[in-house]
Parts: sequence; C-alpha cells; structure tokens
Amino acid sequence: MKKTLILILTVSSIAFAIQSCTKEEKPKEKDIVNDDNNNGDACDTSFIASFADKVAPILNGNCVGCHNSAGASAGIILDSYSQVKNNATKMLRSINHDPSLSPSKRMPPAGKLDSCSIRTIERWVNTGFPE
Repeated sequence: MKKTLILILTVSSIAFAIQSCTKEEKPKEKDIVNDDNNNGDACDTSFIASFADKVAPILNGNCVGCHNSAGASAGIILDSYSQVKNNATKMLRSINHDPSLSPSKRMPPAGKLDSCSIRTIERWVNTGFPE
C-alpha cells in the first residue's frame, strides 16, 4: 500500500512538473495592452492602423485645434495625411513626452495622450503610414 501511494505521488509530481514547463502560446499578431487612462480596457493594436480610420480621429480630437493650416502652432500642421506623415517623427517625440524635449514641446499641453492612442499612432508609423 505504501509503495502504491509513493508511486502515485511520484507520477503526479512528474506530470505536474511537465505540465507547468510547457510554453503558453501567445495570440498571433496581437498586441493587446491595458490602457492606463482608459479604465483598464484592453487596447488592441493588432489591426493595420489607417490614417482615415484610426489616426485622424485621434489628431482631430487632440491636435488639430492648434496645429492646422489656419494657425499652425510652432509651424507644425497636422490636418492632412501628407502633413502628418511629414511630421510623424516630431509628433511621436512630442506625444511620448520625450524627456529630451522642453516641456513646451511635449504635446498635447493639457497632458499626455492615453497609451492606446499613442500605440495606435506608433503602429500607423511602423506599418508604413497606410492612408
């Protein structure tokens, strides 16, 4: 009886150890993060972020009020695809609040964009600026 109990415990321990060592597969082509300022909702950036569908709404709500053709703050215009594409590097540094920038160049001035919006814009840039 004692040998049977020892054998069962040994086999169970080995099975548990093998099971805990297996790799858990990550979802393919998913890049989901918790958004700091979005009430813990997941931010799915697995999509191809097109300018018209994903990026322009973010910019229209946070940037275009100051950075437009009529009154380009700091000479940066963000109200058209071509202008945003041309200013993408500067814009990313500004919205990420790059510490090497003066506080006046960190955008938007009211406070940093939520992380999901930033990741969406970064995804757009990193996938080649789809229109």
